[in-house]
Amino acid sequence: MGIKWFLKPALLLYECIRVFFMAALVFYQPVDPAGFPRFIYAAPAALFPLMAFFILQDDSRYRNYLPLFMAGKFLSICTLTVWLVFQRLTVFEHLLPVNLIESIFLAGDIFSICMILIIMKSLKRTDEAGKIEQITEEN
Repeated sequence: MGIKWFLKPALLLYECIRVFFMAALVFYQPVDPAGFPRFIYAAPAALFPLMAFFILQDDSRYRNYLPLFMAGKFLSICTLTVWLVFQRLTVFEHLLPVNLIESIFLAGDIFSICMILIIMKSLKRTDEAGKIEQITEEN
């Protein structure tokens, strides 16, 4: 069991808070005719709380979705990194608080990838222990 009992609810809580703040940022951002900033925030964040909820409920049953969760987080990290660099190069001075929030999102996404890796490692250990018990019962 280990630290996994703490990481799964923490991952769900982070994802819910992240979606709440992203929705608030999208709602309060100035209107852009292209809609580009709204797309940046809305696209990668839609299913992460649901995936975290299913991982919390039964991680062994939904273990096949953990790599998908990590791939989405990598996409989110890449998107936020490009957006932060773009904002720095174009000198959006009025977006300074948004840059801080986006940097926090970036750090949170990196931390959530670490949490998923720990959960995957503990699932692998559980599988190996189950296989060893099964082999000893057969003998």
